[in-house]
Amino acid sequence: MANWKKIMMASSGGGSYWLNELTPSTSVASFTGMNLLSTGDPVVVGKQENGTYDNIYVARVSTDDGSVTWSKAISFGYPTGQTLSNPRDPAVDGSDNIYICHDGTQSGSSYISDWAIEKVSSSGALSTYEALTGGSGYDRADYILWNGSNLVNTGDFGNTNYVCILRLNTSLGVTGQNQFTGSVMDPIWAYYDGSNYYVCARKNGFYGFPAYTLKFNSSYALQWCSGLGNDVSGAASSPFFGAAIPIGTDVYSFGHTITGKVSNSSYSGLMWKANSSGTSQYQKVLGDNTGQQLTSIRNAAKTSDNKIIIGGWTRPTSGSPNQGYLAKIDPSGPSIDWEVLISDSGGASRWINSVKVDDDDNIFAAGYQFMIKLPPDGSITGTYGDLTIQSVSWGLKNLGTNENTDTQSLSTATGPTVGPTYGLSWSIANSGYSETITDL
Repeated sequence: MANWKKIMMASSGGGSYWLNELTPSTSVASFTGMNLLSTGDPVVVGKQENGTYDNIYVARVSTDDGSVTWSKAISFGYPTGQTLSNPRDPAVDGSDNIYICHDGTQSGSSYISDWAIEKVSSSGALSTYEALTGGSGYDRADYILWNGSNLVNTGDFGNTNYVCILRLNTSLGVTGQNQFTGSVMDPIWAYYDGSNYYVCARKNGFYGFPAYTLKFNSSYALQWCSGLGNDVSGAASSPFFGAAIPIGTDVYSFGHTITGKVSNSSYSGLMWKANSSGTSQYQKVLGDNTGQQLTSIRNAAKTSDNKIIIGGWTRPTSGSPNQGYLAKIDPSGPSIDWEVLISDSGGASRWINSVKVDDDDNIFAAGYQFMIKLPPDGSITGTYGDLTIQSVSWGLKNLGTNENTDTQSLSTATGPTVGPTYGLSWSIANSGYSETITDL
């Protein structure tokens, strides 16, 4: 059973702001993705791990008060040992249908996975699904978005160093595909600004994954692939990009850095600016006065005033619990308008996986066992239920040692061919979720 604890934090200026927690006993530990319906209601996704089956979890929440409209588990009949990946932000089309992508290992295999997509209506009904197979290795579906006319899904097929971009119609039929081969793969983020697509990806390898941002035009032709990082044999050697947001002709990528630290060897939050040609402009660290507090930025969203909301987490000291982190970045400086930490009063870890803003620039964040709605100025602080929200003033700093810059030239690939629907029997069910809400 997934119990929610809903708390109203404030109501002012025509807006209501709330916090909604999952109880520690729930089998859905973390919300890993989120998007907004046309009504402003957030839809969150995650993974249910109940000890017998791994399911995809999806819920619709009211933007007005944080109450749960419905919550569902999409069941695959996979034993727990057959892994489902964590779904990232779902896509939402013009009719408020919800599209979730992820991958899952095939039955009896520990290294062959299929690229999976589900379509769920705004009322919580499973409409259709696809499992696409393109090779004998890992087929990974990483990010899906709606561009106003069709679905665009990024990932990689067959563990073959392909950056793949699929186009799908609303029935999940594949209408086109672009594939690029090179040393960059596994696209983990995608963004469309109406003219171009921006994708965050990593370099293939067992150690040292340099991070890249790729720009494609509206016809899916690669414009550039630029990034940061050292390709060396050591796990603590290179950065990570979790999101990339264009403002004007420039692109701002966010994630974390290890080698480009201000001091010692822990992660630092990273902000990287590239111009319209993908040329590096600067690298900045987010964090406290040592640049070490902030561990990683995982998601970002653009506001109506051309600023950027970022979300991630921080680990204050070695062995201490993680805290969720939200900030508003003014890229013109660059500078930070405000920063808040979200911590657990009981000492449990919290982190943020996804952030979104609505038409009024209200902020939604989702992560480890909680969702929250905050006003545009991030002004709500205090203790609410298990969570404490506090303002900090860490700011942006120059890196002590910059990451190396790099560009890659990817070639248009001819394969692999996207296969037909794989024969999984999927269903959607309440799965014991009573949708109970306890007001504290």
